[in-house]
Formats: sequence, C-alpha cells, structure tokens
Amino acid sequence: MMKLPEAMKGLVSVLLAFTIVLVSSYLAVAATPQIVVTSLPAYGSTEPLQGMVMNINPSTVHLATYLFKEGLGWFVKPTLASPCTAIQPDGQWEVDVTTGFCDPWATQYALYLLPIGESCPPAFGTPTPPPELETMALTSIRVDRNPFLDNPLQFSNRLWVIKDSGHDACKVGPGPNIFAPQNVWVDENGLHLAITGDNGVWRTAEVWLNEHLGFGQYRVLINPLLNDLDPQAVLGLFTWDQEAPPYFRELDFELSRFGNPDDPDNAQFVVQPFDQPGNLFRFFIPLADLQAGLTYIIHWLPGKVRYALYRGQHLGDPSDTDLIAHWTNDGPYVPQPGT
Repeated sequence: MMKLPEAMKGLVSVLLAFTIVLVSSYLAVAATPQIVVTSLPAYGSTEPLQGMVMNINPSTVHLATYLFKEGLGWFVKPTLASPCTAIQPDGQWEVDVTTGFCDPWATQYALYLLPIGESCPPAFGTPTPPPELETMALTSIRVDRNPFLDNPLQFSNRLWVIKDSGHDACKVGPGPNIFAPQNVWVDENGLHLAITGDNGVWRTAEVWLNEHLGFGQYRVLINPLLNDLDPQAVLGLFTWDQEAPPYFRELDFELSRFGNPDDPDNAQFVVQPFDQPGNLFRFFIPLADLQAGLTYIIHWLPGKVRYALYRGQHLGDPSDTDLIAHWTNDGPYVPQPGT
C-alpha cells in the first residue's frame, strides 16, 4: 500500500470533504420539483395546455392552473367545480384551459404544484392568483402567451403592448369594452387610439407600457381635437400595476363626462380610490383649448403627486398663461412605485 506523506493527509481530507459537499449540493438541486410546459396552445386556439412534472412522485401531487385575461382577471382552470388537475403516473398532465368563452385569448398562465392533500383555491376574475398559493405550492411557474407582448408597438422610443379583447363577445375592463388591435396605429402624427362602430358594435383601443418607470415626471402631448368627446367616451392616461391590488398604483387624467351630457365639467385628475375624500379633482376644458391641443404633465414624487394640464403642445416649460388646471395630492393614497 502506498503511504502518503504526513503533510498531504490533511489536504486529501479537505479535497474529499469538498467533493462530498459538491455532490450533495448537486443532488439537492437536481431533486427540486419542477413544472415543465411541453405544449403551449397558440393564442386564440382551443387546444389544451400540456406538460409534465419532474423530480417528484406524481401520485403525491396535483396541479392548480390559472389563466389571466386582460381586463377580466385570473380564473382557475378547468372550472371552479373541478379546480385541480391530476398528474399521470409518468408525470404528464393536460389542462383544458378554454372552458370559458374568452379563454382562448388569455395572455398568461400560472401553474402551482400542490401536495395531494391540499385543495386548489378558487379564482374567478380576481386581480391576482390566490395569494395562499405562494406558501402552499411546492413549486410554480408563470408562462406568458401574448403576441402583442412579443411584437410590441414602437412609439416615443418605448415599446407598447396593444390590448386585445380577442372577440366582440369578450368585453373587458375598463368599461367594459371591446378592445381592437386594428384601432391602434402610429404614423408621422403620433400614436392613434380610435373608437370605431360597425352595425351597432363599438370597438375601442388601449396600449400599455411594459416597464416600471417609477417616480419622476411624465408628459403626454395630445393632438388637437375637432370637437369635445362624446359623453360616453373616455380618454384615460394612467399608471397601473396589475400586481398591486386593490388600487393598482393608479394615477389618472381622464377626459370624459362619463355618460352625463349635462355635467359642466369634462375632465378630472384622480388618485385611486376615486371615492375617498380629496382624491378626485374635476374641471372644465373649453373647446378652444381642446382644438389647440393639450400638454398633460404629472410629477410623481414620494408621498406627493402634482398634476397640470396646459393649452397647446409643449416640449419645454409651458407658460403659466397656458395653464388650464393644476392639482396636488399629498394624501395617504399616493402610491409607491412597483418593481
């Protein structure tokens, strides 16, 4: 037998210990349960969502599946009555994710692997998946399926996602309305959001920015309007974070009479929730100012938000003589930015 010099014995022990630690760590990582999606149905299709689980005994777990439809919220699938999906002995699973009429146009799925003894929490139009899943689940994944997220609209050096109801029978919030991608376009005059009607069916438009910009100054230049908006129409410019209910970090400028043609005011600044005292400021924009175009500026600060609306389109500092309305809110509902 070969004998090691005394000086090397400690080194060999260290190397062996280090090797054992590495192997144990690798095995622990490899044994972590996983959910894998193997077949993601195409946007607008009625195909099932399919996949498999790995690194766990399939007989000990089942799957809780939820889908998100913009403007409607999160829904458990296949149904409220049958919210859990069984895992086959080989680890494969399949979920019918189109049991609701508007389901083919869902834009996101969330899947949670639960111990077989845990029930799958219900969700029907909730702003987020049930929060208790974060502690119940052995593992989870989210999968985006939004063609407008994959192919965003370029405007003002940023990328914007177009909202799509998917079908005229799928009215979604806000409104509810039918949001039609064909009602959004960009040309040399800027971004266009149209309301169009056809045989009594009215379609609207919305885009959203897939970024968290946080505190700072936001400025929107609004092209001249030939006439005041129809009392049923709303132009809304607002911050929004779907992951932050119940008020979603929402700060609004809205141009509308909200269905009341006799309302003397046609615009408002809002910190949500709008129905709390001091969170809403309504005012009037004269037609001559609408026809001159508008500059909307919101300055979002820690604990404070300042709104201002000016006549005309201003890239620099607007003149006080062009000021139409301004308002500051430093109340308890001014939100913090998301991440």
